[in-house]
Amino acid sequence: DKEQVDLLVAGRTFPSLRIIAPGRIFHYTQNIRQILFFTSSYRSHEMRRQLLSMGADPCKIIELPTEQELWEDACRHVHSLTESKRQMEPAEHKETLLSILAEFAGYCEANHLRYYLAYGTLIGAVRHKGFIPWDDDIDILMPAEDYGKFIRQYRGNGKYEVLDYTTNDDYFFPFAKLTDNGTYLHHFGCPITWMQGTYIDLFPMSGFENGICFEEQWKHHTLLDVKWYWYYLSKGITSHAVKDCRSEILMEKHKIGFDHADYVGVLTTIPAKPWMLRKEIFADVCKLPFEGRLYNAPVDYDRYLRGVYGDYMKLPPEEEQRIHGFPSYRRMTGK
Repeated sequence: DKEQVDLLVAGRTFPSLRIIAPGRIFHYTQNIRQILFFTSSYRSHEMRRQLLSMGADPCKIIELPTEQELWEDACRHVHSLTESKRQMEPAEHKETLLSILAEFAGYCEANHLRYYLAYGTLIGAVRHKGFIPWDDDIDILMPAEDYGKFIRQYRGNGKYEVLDYTTNDDYFFPFAKLTDNGTYLHHFGCPITWMQGTYIDLFPMSGFENGICFEEQWKHHTLLDVKWYWYYLSKGITSHAVKDCRSEILMEKHKIGFDHADYVGVLTTIPAKPWMLRKEIFADVCKLPFEGRLYNAPVDYDRYLRGVYGDYMKLPPEEEQRIHGFPSYRRMTGK
């Protein structure tokens, strides 16, 4: 509900602030000079002409770039960054991911930090002893307590870097990545597209609250997600200082932690109910082969994967065999 979003984001409700569907504008012609209009269309100029003819305030008609214009601008910027770089073939991209994974796992084992192969990476380890043939990324789960230590303590000696909001103020995901600084990766999507190093994803696991139904907790964490992304949107559209609420949001999401919970999951990207997992699944680790090396997996990985994916040993239909497809580039020596 709008009222709940208002309260969470701003601390108060705005009953006089309404969003009007275009087809209902004619019901508000008497107050049209008080309405703020946003347009994003190749017909924006025509829309502006019509709104002005109805008496709209020209200062309150804001023409946003179209999706195509945003995409073309982003691509021009990306291509300018990669002009003297070499795009990697899929096999080299995977080798880069494996190097990052080996660095990460080696650090965790040396410093007694828990981690687990996760999602499609874990399916690949069980079913293929490596990458799912059409997959092109690596996902890791970490108990929130160990995740926090890794983010604070890891130093990659210039080659590898932890990417999260504490290391890069413009990075907008509430979970971290470990990146290879010798590479670029074009992570594209509208309206967000950016460059970073080729990476593996690191997802912190926290506890669900006992005695509160999943649906209520899902709603609560979804509203926190709204607040998280509104912070970034606000930074981009206002000249006023915006209170940085990110630490308090993550403190709320991780307040129970992993070690003191009965049910755990990734609350920074809270998904559907099957991802609410009994902690006993992660009570210990077992080693599974992944592209020629052994890595940690949940001891009860079969229960985890069947609960989330069903018959995970069965290949999905060809039309569901999707990849991210983000192009990776190798930085050339001296560039």
